[in-house]
Amino acid sequence: MRTVKFSLAVAFALFLAPSHAQEPALPDTASSAQAQSGVRAGFWWADYDHDGLDDAFVVGADAAARLLRNSGDGSFADVTLLSGLDGLVAASFAAWNDYDRDGAPDVFVGTQSGPGHLMRNAGDGTFQDVTQFVGLLHAGRHLAAQWFDYDLDGLSDLSVRTEVGEHLYHALPNGHFEVVDLGSAQPRPIL
Repeated sequence: MRTVKFSLAVAFALFLAPSHAQEPALPDTASSAQAQSGVRAGFWWADYDHDGLDDAFVVGADAAARLLRNSGDGSFADVTLLSGLDGLVAASFAAWNDYDRDGAPDVFVGTQSGPGHLMRNAGDGTFQDVTQFVGLLHAGRHLAAQWFDYDLDGLSDLSVRTEVGEHLYHALPNGHFEVVDLGSAQPRPIL
């Protein structure tokens, strides 16, 4: 199988292309240096393969998700297909975390429509979608997500914000999650 290599500058050009063309600048006017609009893309960094180099999860202007493996020589290889992340569509962001504490960073991918995806890093360069298996079930376009330990039990919980509301998932020791009812949640005092 062939792997395409390119520099980070090429990655920015390919994956951060504007969603529509920039208006041409008018000559000899102060407004000719207009900011480029319509870019809806980003990079989220983690060393998913434990080679000591940060790799990039990229969401392009077309909402396509890509995993770029850092080659260590200033170039990146698109390993999206090899990693099993090629089925992610309408992506909007990523949040890296080792939710299952196996030493390999996993990634939650928010989407522009439908459910998000928790992609478990198998530690061999591949990822599996475990979203339904672990109990992450919610609807709506994803606006943000954050991993944190809200109850200080040593496990990473997940907060997801969608267009229909906030969702807090409490991590269980078995790698699954349970929904926290935010309406009845009682704050614990910090000692």
